[in-house]
Amino acid sequence: MRTAELLPPGVVMDIGGTNYRSAVWQDGVLGPTTVIDTPSDPADFFASLDEVVARAQQDQGAQWATVMAPCPVKRQPDGTYVMGPAPNIAGMNGEHNLNEETRIKKGVTVIVDNDVQGLAAASAAKYGNDYPDTESFSAIGAGTGIGGGQVDRDPRNRGLFHPNPARLEIGHDPATDDIAGPTFEDLYSGRGLEERFGMPGEELSAPEIWREVGAGLAKLVLRMGLYPGGGLVTIGGAVGSRRAADYGPALRSELDRFRKSDNPMRHLLPEVRIVPKEQEKNFALYGGAVLARSAMVRGAA
Repeated sequence: MRTAELLPPGVVMDIGGTNYRSAVWQDGVLGPTTVIDTPSDPADFFASLDEVVARAQQDQGAQWATVMAPCPVKRQPDGTYVMGPAPNIAGMNGEHNLNEETRIKKGVTVIVDNDVQGLAAASAAKYGNDYPDTESFSAIGAGTGIGGGQVDRDPRNRGLFHPNPARLEIGHDPATDDIAGPTFEDLYSGRGLEERFGMPGEELSAPEIWREVGAGLAKLVLRMGLYPGGGLVTIGGAVGSRRAADYGPALRSELDRFRKSDNPMRHLLPEVRIVPKEQEKNFALYGGAVLARSAMVRGAA
């Protein structure tokens, strides 16, 4: 089972389109969280990562650093990481080699992964004992953007459902990856809601909007969660956690309708857990520590 309690000191960075959080992992727990606005200039962005890691090295003796990015991440054969494009971060439209653009000191093991993988990893660690027959755990992060991730129970394995599940929509053709209409991210992310209704998602109050969001997220759960060996989809992120009381009833209603249908895949319907809003800020950070432990177990760090 995935766990992070035995890790040496390190630092976790959860990058968001609006801001990013960092916290030091020491003695099996996360320290206080630091929040800064996400720099829009790539040079400033990577310099800020350097600063966070250097400070953790100096003050807490950090030996590893996990960077959770809101975009696809590729580990190269030489062990370097390429991240991007990250359309929800201004100025980060291309690919960037993290190892070339940062000056993180030698002696620190660097792990880079998709931010929603952190949600999935935290879900596996926190809820795994409640789902003994579940082989892998999925997550949906609904914040500035929308993303999806999946991790296996066995920390030696790692998976990701789709490079960017937010791009999926009703008419999506998986053979060509063509997109013919609005995506989940266009419609239900924080940025998408603001563009559609003229105000941030946290300020929207119209019940019909949140019924639409709940029905839409239910469709994404069905896209991501219907597979043998699954059993749990966790929803987090600023929109996903903080507005759960508003969209939750519609989401549950749509999933219950599917459960009672004659669809031959209804027996694969996973349970859904929504990260409580009081845990939202640190849930993915904890997942970053779990990802670090898993990467070390796999020898991928």
